[in-house]
Amino acid sequence: MSILEYSNKLRFYNHLKDRGVGVDTQCWIDWNSERVWFPLWSVNGRLIGYQRYSWQEEKVRSNRGKYFTWITEEYKPLACWGLSQLSLARRPAISPSQPILVVEGIFDALRCVEAGYVALGVLGATPSKQFVSWFKMLLQGRNTIAILDNDENNAGCGLTKLCTSAIMCEWYKDMGDHNKHEAKRWLHDKISKTHLR
Repeated sequence: MSILEYSNKLRFYNHLKDRGVGVDTQCWIDWNSERVWFPLWSVNGRLIGYQRYSWQEEKVRSNRGKYFTWITEEYKPLACWGLSQLSLARRPAISPSQPILVVEGIFDALRCVEAGYVALGVLGATPSKQFVSWFKMLLQGRNTIAILDNDENNAGCGLTKLCTSAIMCEWYKDMGDHNKHEAKRWLHDKISKTHLR
């Protein structure tokens, strides 16, 4: 491996680390193509799809480029990242009073998990009616908090349909833009102030 190739791999590694990907993150990394695949699991532990992240590509809305999501026909569109955290087999089990944070993307969710919270990335800002019904049934009786992106057009407000309460990002556009320490401090402050925790 040349010095340039090593330098590029190190840049990719540091980029993933900065985005919250750690040794405990469930993902597959192809170091040659510099792509990451995040598995999407059902609550019963079945692999039902993935989201691929290509860090060098442009972000486009048509499921190409930087983000590509594939979900099996059986589950489409009923999938989100982080359901494995809700598994009945998880130890220690999640307390029913523990808040579950709901965000748009996987990197937003990873930042919340790094900060010590359970978080689900719903892979978009405007969930379908079918997804909203499924999600509410799945998390019925749970304390769910939407962490809304601070978008110009308030596109992230679509997540309010999914949750019992919502908080708008203030410091940055979204949770993924915070570093680990900022995210922990901001989430703790906001959640404790609203007596949700």
